[in-house]
Amino acid sequence: MLKKNFFLIFFIFISEICSSEIILKDSNLKEHKFKKISELNRFITNKDNYTLNFLDHMQFDETLKITNSNNIFLNGNNKLLTFNNIIINSKLIYDVNEGDQIIYVNNPNHLIIGQEYIIYPNKKDDRLLEFKIIDIIENIIKIDKPVRFMSHVKHIPVNSPIIKRENFIEIVNSNNITIENLIFDGQNKGQYLGHINYCAILYAGAKSIANDVNIKDINKNLIIKNNHFINLNGRGVAFYNLIDAKVNNNFFFNIKQEALEVDHFSSGIINNNFFLNNRVAIQLNDAFNTLVFKNFLLNNTININIIKHFPDKLISNTDLEIEDNQIINNK
Repeated sequence: MLKKNFFLIFFIFISEICSSEIILKDSNLKEHKFKKISELNRFITNKDNYTLNFLDHMQFDETLKITNSNNIFLNGNNKLLTFNNIIINSKLIYDVNEGDQIIYVNNPNHLIIGQEYIIYPNKKDDRLLEFKIIDIIENIIKIDKPVRFMSHVKHIPVNSPIIKRENFIEIVNSNNITIENLIFDGQNKGQYLGHINYCAILYAGAKSIANDVNIKDINKNLIIKNNHFINLNGRGVAFYNLIDAKVNNNFFFNIKQEALEVDHFSSGIINNNFFLNNRVAIQLNDAFNTLVFKNFLLNNTININIIKHFPDKLISNTDLEIEDNQIINNK
């Protein structure tokens, strides 16, 4: 009982400190001199041994994308990152059907050729369609590939909103990536569920162990440490098809989706992180060979969630280890 009360007092003390820091940052946002992310080279493509130092507070009007690169170091220097104003760009004026390669919208002037967008339902639910615009002719939008409904989608109806895809950092098919000492503040922007939108860090490997790929050919080594992830309407950190990820000494606060998700066919070590007031603190979704230990979880709606979709012949979650985590809920 004494040990339990000690941890309770400790967590309340830590949460009050963190909360006061967050309030202080929020109240001083107007005093920061932000630069636009577009002022940086926001595409890191086919690079090796590259370092990006954040020397100013950054306002993200576009996503920073790392693609086909190795040995990349993002040094945050404790700088604050925020989203620019997120607006609903346009809506459908006709239903979208499978096989369509054009869609009809009511307000094309807010849309940009070459930009990625997501169609959401009118209610707050998961996305219906992801696409890139390749041409705009009056109210007709030509998209990059024929429409294929995702498994949960039966209908893409008229008046569905079209939202610009916006995340802080997206990484694709890259190895040995380190991201440290950044403050990702979503400021609760974005009014739809952000599974792949309004997120801090999304990683997608190019190959999967589910496709009989040799494990040595899988993307590996993502290190995320000493960061703050706060007030996000999407996920904090999520990675797919990645092995040997290391997420440690981070703070996750007030995240409306999963604060940290080890997603399909990924593995890693999750330790010494602090999760406070998130919808889901840690989610292991068809993960394997993952160790979750010595994390502090306080007042999350769901603390550690394990999901199994795929059969054992593709992925087994029997090698997950969850130990020495301190979990307290006062809700």
